[in-house]
Amino acid sequence: MLANELFIHIGSRVMTNGIKCAAYIATAGSGVLIVASLLVMASLFREVNEMYYEVITEIDGFKVKP
Repeated sequence: MLANELFIHIGSRVMTNGIKCAAYIATAGSGVLIVASLLVMASLFREVNEMYYEVITEIDGFKVKP
C-alpha cells in the first residue's frame, strides 16, 4: 500500500467516525426536542381546557331560564 493510499484510508475512517458522532448528537438533540415539544403541547392543551371550562361556567350565569 502506498503512503497516499494509507492516508486516504485512515482519513476516510476518521471522517466516518466524525460523521457517526455528528449523527448521534443530532439524533439525541432531536429526541430531546421531541420530548420537550410533547411536554409543551400537553401543557397548552391543559391550559386551553381550563380556560374552556372557566368560560362555560361564566356563560351559565348569562343564560336565560324560562
